[in-house]
Amino acid sequence: MKNLIWIVCVLLAFTAGYFVNHFSSETLSLDAQPQAPISAPKDATDNNSFVTSNTTALAPSTNTVESENDARAPTTDEIAQQLKALIGSNPMALTFSEMANFYSFVGELSEVQLLAVIQELSNTGVKENQSALMMLFSRYTEINAAAAIDFAKTEIGDERLQSAMLNISLISLAQQDPLASYDHFIRLTDAQQNIARASNMHLTGSLMPIFSSLAKQDLSLAIDKLYELNKLGHKLMLPMWGLTQNLKSKQEFVDLLTLTKSLDNHEIEEGIISNWTRHNPEEVGAWLLEDYDGERLEQLKDNFILTWASNDRENSGNWLIDNTAPDKVQRKVVNFLRSWAWDEPKAAMRWFSKQPNAIYNQKTFAEFINDAASSNPQFAMNYMSYLDSKKDQQRLSETIYQGLKRKSTQQAKDFLEQSPFKDEILEFDEYLKKSL
Repeated sequence: MKNLIWIVCVLLAFTAGYFVNHFSSETLSLDAQPQAPISAPKDATDNNSFVTSNTTALAPSTNTVESENDARAPTTDEIAQQLKALIGSNPMALTFSEMANFYSFVGELSEVQLLAVIQELSNTGVKENQSALMMLFSRYTEINAAAAIDFAKTEIGDERLQSAMLNISLISLAQQDPLASYDHFIRLTDAQQNIARASNMHLTGSLMPIFSSLAKQDLSLAIDKLYELNKLGHKLMLPMWGLTQNLKSKQEFVDLLTLTKSLDNHEIEEGIISNWTRHNPEEVGAWLLEDYDGERLEQLKDNFILTWASNDRENSGNWLIDNTAPDKVQRKVVNFLRSWAWDEPKAAMRWFSKQPNAIYNQKTFAEFINDAASSNPQFAMNYMSYLDSKKDQQRLSETIYQGLKRKSTQQAKDFLEQSPFKDEILEFDEYLKKSL
């Protein structure tokens, strides 16, 4: 399992390296001239063969090895050349098998060897060696995350690359010692208050795994640290997401809501309920109706439905209708249908048309079809005759025309020429142009 986790970390390292800066076609610039294959490196404390069966093609014959000095430790440059042979010119194009070969090679490097190669890569062109550097650094964080943090702080000058490496280090350390990872995060952010927004996002991104591991180890301590972050002015959504990662039962979610109540932070309350909704929406719905005793019931219901609708629009819509006051249900349904009409108008129409007349009527239908027309003008054109009001038909025609213009100039012209609201459409179009 640990090996599998590291392979995933390597894949993530590729992405991180690419995000910081597009790599050049030549990944390693350590030596322009390829060297002859060398014997597999050996750890000073390990006499076992370094390269697995996947990488034996890189090693010379046994006779050649015996003719040289026994167990000669490879130089940093020689290790780099073997890495170059494994990676090729484009690390992003590696197959899974080639990635496994690389993993087998790097997985046997000692901490000293890894650090030496990482140091060499960082000194000979960070941008050119970026992808390989991030891959090796991910492995180094697994061996010694605290030392990796110190290396990134002192040896990497590029701010965005440094923050990406610190993020990887903090996440790796969080799996081993979440409290130490949290303390490092606090020190890093205190020392780097003026860093760029993208770099700050890298560092802040480590808070979710830090708090996930911390909550698993000691929930009370994790809550204390959440309050500490709040006092220090940090945003709390990512640590909150971490706190909820391991929760399963209703009581666990309710307890977390109670423990964070004195933060007086609506985003935290809504975030916990949203994560609970993804786990068990029916349970959350029942809790809101039967057990919630706060003053924000309507707001929490709205957020609950919005979260549930992202996975199940029909059932969330049914719950909305069943648990909304009659004087508010029309407006709530119009709002609920807006994104559904934009994404899947046919499915939305099927659900909408099954509702009673108090909901499925001319007023709500006009709003629904107008919302659908923005992204699906052809669909909306089929329902023009469903509208009794000329004013609603004109409004819908104007929206359809704007939707068609974004898709096809000719289709928009054809629609305009046959529309009985041509003058009004052109007048509205001119108004929009002036308002831009």
